[in-house]
Amino acid sequence: MSTQRKANRAANIQGLVVKEDDEERTAAVALVEDAELAFPVKAGGVYKFEVFLRYQASDAASQGLDLYISVPAGTTGGWFLPGPDATQPAGYGNGVGFGVANEVEDTSARTSRTVQWFNGIAEVAADGAIAIVWGSNVANASTLTMHKGSYIEFRRLV
Repeated sequence: MSTQRKANRAANIQGLVVKEDDEERTAAVALVEDAELAFPVKAGGVYKFEVFLRYQASDAASQGLDLYISVPAGTTGGWFLPGPDATQPAGYGNGVGFGVANEVEDTSARTSRTVQWFNGIAEVAADGAIAIVWGSNVANASTLTMHKGSYIEFRRLV
């Protein structure tokens, strides 16, 4: 086996991180990184990831999920949030970029319990973690719950 092929095989790290317990946040709380929905990354790696989130808004008529992806400084790439209620920021077309001012996504209230699924790819510039940062899109007394079973599946490509 060639040296390059061995290096590629060694770099092909994959994993699954799963939220083990429901987490409830009040709508007045700012967006906060979810410690259970994060995975470690190494500088120089290229990672692809798939995210599946199950959440519930106590006030489904006016409350939605805001989220962004936290990445190490200098990381390039992006993520795609499909769906009829997904608000894509101007200038990114069908995807959301990483950067110093990570884009916040409002997935809008649709039902009292809903799902969000998306993919991303990141070329990592520094050791650290890729993590989901989330909260409510409105400031009121309602609660937003991220349910157990939400997950990130990831793979280091190089």
